[in-house]
Amino acid sequence: MNYDYQPSFESDPSMQPLNPPPTAQNGKGFATASLVFGIISLVFLCCCGINMIAAILSVIFAFVARSKAGKMPTMAKVGLILAIIAIVLFAFFYGIYIYAVNDVINHPDGELARKLDLFLRQYTGKSWSELLSEAENGVAAQS
Repeated sequence: MNYDYQPSFESDPSMQPLNPPPTAQNGKGFATASLVFGIISLVFLCCCGINMIAAILSVIFAFVARSKAGKMPTMAKVGLILAIIAIVLFAFFYGIYIYAVNDVINHPDGELARKLDLFLRQYTGKSWSELLSEAENGVAAQS
C-alpha cells in the first residue's frame, strides 16, 4: 500500500470554493428609479400632480443612491437634473398661469382679458362674462 498518495483537491468538485454571494449594486436600482422618475416628471409637465410627485421621488431616489454608493451614480445625477428642470419649469408656468388669471379677474377691461374674450368667442361662441355668469348660475355649457 502506498500511503504517500495525496488526493488532488483541484480535481474534486466538492472541494472547489463556492461562488461568493452577490454583492449590493451600490444603489444602482435607486439611480435607475431616479432617472425614470426624472423622465416622467418632464413628460408629465402639464399634469401638476404627477409632475411634482415624480420630481420629488426622483430627488429622493437620487440622494438614496448617493448614500448607498458613497458618490452619486451618473444615472442618479441625470435623474436629479431632470427633476430640477421639471420643478423649475413647473414653477415658471404656474407663475405665468397665476399672473394671467389674476390679471383677467382684477382687470376685466385689460388687454389680456380682451384677448381671452376674443379667443372664447371664436371657439365657444360666448364671451368671458357670459361663460362666467353661466358658471356662477350653475348653467351647464352647451356645445
